[in-house]
Amino acid sequence: MTKNFVKIGQRIVGQVRFVPTLSSWQDTSDVSKNFEKEFEHWRIANRQDVTLYSPDEYKLFQILYNSISYVNEKEENIEELSANLQKAFNLMNDDQKEFEHLGFRNIQIFGTKFDFNELVDLLYSKIYMNDILQISSDKVNDVLFSINAVKDGINNNVILGPVTKEEALQRFNSQFDVKKSIDKIDDYKSYIFLDVDTYIKSEKGIEKIDSLIGKNLEIVTSYLEYIVK
Repeated sequence: MTKNFVKIGQRIVGQVRFVPTLSSWQDTSDVSKNFEKEFEHWRIANRQDVTLYSPDEYKLFQILYNSISYVNEKEENIEELSANLQKAFNLMNDDQKEFEHLGFRNIQIFGTKFDFNELVDLLYSKIYMNDILQISSDKVNDVLFSINAVKDGINNNVILGPVTKEEALQRFNSQFDVKKSIDKIDDYKSYIFLDVDTYIKSEKGIEKIDSLIGKNLEIVTSYLEYIVK
């Protein structure tokens, strides 16, 4: 962003959920074999749920009887996320698949050189300057922006706000070693948490994952540009 806002942590998540069938209960292991070479380890739970993961790469790929999920906390590898989700979904239960949810979530943490109260004042002035807020506030101690909306036919949830170090780690909720995943967190005074989730429901078409990713990145960029301008 700028010298005042530095991205120090990011997690991208892609997920497709579908109505399970008897076939999908049997397909998880067979489908997972197609991705085994891309991940260092694997584990099976409940006799059919498969999770492939690479601790050094901070990524995992989970294939369940009713959903497929990709998580990456090291890099914004949207190409791998999209390709793996589409390939696994097309292999899983190929005879009949009924969509329930398709989504892409982008969680980012930015370190800042501002004191926490300075960061609160900055975001308050950017987002919440409105007469109605004077009803309950002479002085703002904290602030959080949250919205559920639809943009160009795509649902999105956005959460944006200042956080302390402890809140940043808690909200990020790392699937791996959080100290390594966000190794520069001690270098900053305060942090910005940004969580953007784009999704569609009850609409067939795994190929729409790329549209969700594109809209998500557009929303993220627009919010960040608005904050720093």
